[in-house]
Amino acid sequence: MKKLQASFPSILHVELTNACNLKCPICPRIYMKRSVSFIELELIDKIIKESKGKAELVTLHAWGESILHPQFDLIIKRFKDNGIKTQLSTNGTFLDKDKTDKLLLSGLDFLVCSIDAINEATYKKQRAGGNYNKMVENIKWLFKRVKATNSKTFVVAQLVYTTMNKDEVIPFKEKWEKAGGNIWLKPYSTWNGKDEEIKSYQVNGHLKYRKNICDWPWRQMVIHANGKVVPCCNDYDGKEIFGDASNNTLEEIWNGESMKDFRSMHLKGRENIDFCQECKYMSLGTIKQFIFVAINYLDSLKLQTLLENYYKRKL
Repeated sequence: MKKLQASFPSILHVELTNACNLKCPICPRIYMKRSVSFIELELIDKIIKESKGKAELVTLHAWGESILHPQFDLIIKRFKDNGIKTQLSTNGTFLDKDKTDKLLLSGLDFLVCSIDAINEATYKKQRAGGNYNKMVENIKWLFKRVKATNSKTFVVAQLVYTTMNKDEVIPFKEKWEKAGGNIWLKPYSTWNGKDEEIKSYQVNGHLKYRKNICDWPWRQMVIHANGKVVPCCNDYDGKEIFGDASNNTLEEIWNGESMKDFRSMHLKGRENIDFCQECKYMSLGTIKQFIFVAINYLDSLKLQTLLENYYKRKL
């Protein structure tokens, strides 16, 4: 793993906001104590300046609905104009016709639409607080616009596989393929594996814990909307802070003592790190890890959808 570390992360995760209109029971955001904030354009410009020519991809979401940021399209375009590929995930509830056009015109490379259900009953359980019919209307319009404008944005209709929707996989795939989407049947992550309610939604037999060394500390950096840099997406409240992107350069943080110590702990065994102890991110095995490391990260995501979703045979 030491050989994988570069002087700068190849993948950035930049949270546009941690505001969200949904209260999904599968998401630990419902426990978040961190104040709601929206990233400032000044910080975005600083991140771009420091990562231009170094980072290959920026993921513009973390613990909120990114479309709520009033300048989401401008932020995407600024990264794209500086040669950094972009990815974003949305729950689709705010993706009206105007925002859809803004999103596609921004040049976004990869878009995940978190849908998770084929009917209102299931949707209300897994995506609590959302309007199913409005979301479906928005996403269908998105696919129409992608086709009509010959957009290069790769759009995914995603189902996170849980006990609530485990019987809807095939009809979900059929429905959204017909609408024009690429399908992503995503394994359910129990995040840090500490919460019993969140764990209860995992389908029995899926994603058993493995001790694989995680590649994140060597390749990826997470920046919250308030500028704080944390280890990964599991640290939703920013309990383990490596630095502040507003005050430190990204390179200083990446090569700082805090991150070096964290990597050393991983090499000794990630079961020794509190929020890594029961994380199942690496539980898809070494093949997934190899794909992410061996080829372009964005291409690897597309590959997962094009190959009928890497774990579908286990459904």
